[in-house]
Amino acid sequence: MNEKFATVPKIVKGNTWYIYFQCWHPLKQKLMPKKIYRGFQSLKTNKEKLAHGKKLCAEYEEKLRAGWNPWEKQETIIYTDEIAYHNQSKIQGKRKRSVKNLRFYQSSYLEWKKPEVKKKTFQSYTSKLRKLCLWTEKNGFGNYDISCINNTIMQKFFTYLDKDLNLDRLTIEKYEQNIRDFFRWLKKEKKILENPIYDIQKPKKKKDCAARPIPRNDLSLLLTHIQDHDKQLFLACLFQYYCFIRPGEELLSLKIKDINFYSGIIRMNQLDAKNKETEIVNMPDQLLDLCVNVYQLPHF
Repeated sequence: MNEKFATVPKIVKGNTWYIYFQCWHPLKQKLMPKKIYRGFQSLKTNKEKLAHGKKLCAEYEEKLRAGWNPWEKQETIIYTDEIAYHNQSKIQGKRKRSVKNLRFYQSSYLEWKKPEVKKKTFQSYTSKLRKLCLWTEKNGFGNYDISCINNTIMQKFFTYLDKDLNLDRLTIEKYEQNIRDFFRWLKKEKKILENPIYDIQKPKKKKDCAARPIPRNDLSLLLTHIQDHDKQLFLACLFQYYCFIRPGEELLSLKIKDINFYSGIIRMNQLDAKNKETEIVNMPDQLLDLCVNVYQLPHF
């Protein structure tokens, strides 16, 4: 243990048992004594108290090594809870008073993340971080200092996703990606020393969720039917097929001015493109010919 920051926790015996250590107080600028009485009063024999004291010493030594400070944890702040469900927020309000625990930092992270991602992506981050937050609170880690949410705890959470919720490998990998980004932000903000998302064991793929391809004969019949009954939908299908333009925001936001009919390219707006950068998509001659001669899209 770094003596400049804290001393090693020790058991103090007597009429009242407790563990004792000193820790650096950021306001008083010196080591201050800290006594932990938790759990001793309910124990009857010295043997039970000794075993309990050893467990507490190991727990608090690990927390101190991870950067936890008992004086900072007592600081109470008011923040906007971005993790609460919408209906719960309407009833209770989003403003919360709390110590700087996982829920607080997740809310701060989501406030920071919200302006840079699309609504659907933000909802994905929120739902996965909410699942982590509720699990930690249910399992007794809710008020842990953020630096004490370690790899052991995270391994238990991902085991819960696999064994209890029976999530598929691809979904668990998405959880891993989003939660790792949250802890990466915490490390950048110097709130933790190490990102606890590593060596995550993921299950084998449980089911094949990939879309089944439409048989070639059926596809020909389907496209012919669409072409005869909905020409606008048929053109949208061609843009997806030839140019790999996504059917959501990208295709819906596409404008005539984004198409250069002379160069045969489509300039995807960076606000609509998935990677937030302007993309240039080449148009094949068949699609260009259809746009100009059949659909007669304005190209002057």
